[in-house]
Amino acid sequence: MSSTLTHTALLTLALSSLAASGCSKSGADATASSASPTASSAAPAKSESKSGATMGGQLDVQVDKKHAAKIDVGAAFVDLYPVYADGATDESGKPAKPTGYKFALRIFNDGVKGATCDTKLDDDKAVGGTNWALNFDTMNSDHWDIGSANPLPLSPGFFYVDDTGPHGMAPWSPVTLSKNEVFVDAFSLQSVTFRFSLENTIAGDRGPGWIRGKVVAKVCSVDN
Repeated sequence: MSSTLTHTALLTLALSSLAASGCSKSGADATASSASPTASSAAPAKSESKSGATMGGQLDVQVDKKHAAKIDVGAAFVDLYPVYADGATDESGKPAKPTGYKFALRIFNDGVKGATCDTKLDDDKAVGGTNWALNFDTMNSDHWDIGSANPLPLSPGFFYVDDTGPHGMAPWSPVTLSKNEVFVDAFSLQSVTFRFSLENTIAGDRGPGWIRGKVVAKVCSVDN
């Protein structure tokens, strides 16, 4: 009788140990499962490129009824001309940081290959590709204040080829421009994003003109 009880007690103890071990392993597995992220949550979030924005954009351009194009921009370059508050200096007495900028901007269609900051626009020479290009300059004392959401006027020039040959011209003036709004949507010393909304009223049968769209330009120089 004593031997039977002893055997029974040992069997009960073994089963109890096995059950406790199973519960412990199950709890450990549950803890590990909750601590380990799933594949989707563990995947790193995509980050923006640190190299800056890529040149490009699109423009809807009409000089007049006979000269118009939808331009896919391949390259765009801008030179910055800082504007400073009169007599402003920093704590060390050095000239203060600029409060704004003037712009000189060149835009090439995407058929122009190998354009660089040194590529110039020539009135008498086709630029290549679709042969469309534009330039813009800040007019007179106008400038963009850093951080401003307000537009500034820019003076546009057009480069294209028709049946009479290549042309480079600036036929619009402040008098004929009914709307001249160029917004700076993003700014750094590496690139500038411009948004254009210009409208020109031309008397006679040549018809109205406009420039609409957005362009990201690479900063080529900061002329102090």
